[in-house]
Amino acid sequence: MNVERPRWRSLIARYSLSHLTESTMIGCDRLVQIFCLDPGLLVGLWKKEKELAFVMANLHLHQLVERSTLGSATIPYELPPHNAFEIDSTEYGLHGYQLHIDMHSTGVSYLCVTFRSFFTKKECIENGYVKLTVIHLKNDREHLPLIGKVGFFWKTNVFDGYIQSCSVMNVTLLDEFGKPFWCFSSPVGLRPAPSRPDCPNSLGQRYYVDYADVEGRVHMELMWFAKFEEYFVVSLEVYLHFTKINHWFGTHYQG
Repeated sequence: MNVERPRWRSLIARYSLSHLTESTMIGCDRLVQIFCLDPGLLVGLWKKEKELAFVMANLHLHQLVERSTLGSATIPYELPPHNAFEIDSTEYGLHGYQLHIDMHSTGVSYLCVTFRSFFTKKECIENGYVKLTVIHLKNDREHLPLIGKVGFFWKTNVFDGYIQSCSVMNVTLLDEFGKPFWCFSSPVGLRPAPSRPDCPNSLGQRYYVDYADVEGRVHMELMWFAKFEEYFVVSLEVYLHFTKINHWFGTHYQG
């Protein structure tokens, strides 16, 4: 006998679509334009009618089960309060980080890599952010290729398509104790970068990939090598807001 059970709903995020076209457009093809709404919502609009074509929510796996089951239909699940660690160190919260970054689109992976034990110094705190350099521009041995033709595949009941130079970026940053410190999943787009004196344009066209929220931001620099028909990540920087570090580690850094 089939028994109808009430469906439990847990609110994860709220979005307003009223000013969608004023948000960041990250790409388009001949049929649709795609926009990103924080946190992590990708919205496609038909170019001609400006009507909704599709919606894709990008949810990071960290505590997703709790967020999906322990909230209510009107109130999202609240993360338990974090108790700052008590360790006497002048460089506490500036070292021992581990970063996992994944760039993909509908089952196709362009980049999946983990960086361990990178750090920064107090001198790198400026404009409210702590700068962590993960891939150095001038160290060729650190540069990494993006595998395949980077783009976003979309499909509706009637049409499908492919938007170049877009993907979904998943980032998991762990602290020195292996605890998730900053996590997100969001659509991102490649945009042409201005020329710079320390990186001749003759090497290839350069592109930026950027993400930012209230806790931090990621800045990635890519270079297109026509010889290999591949993008290479030639620079990767993570910026963490100093208030996030102070709250997590109980430190008193100033930006």
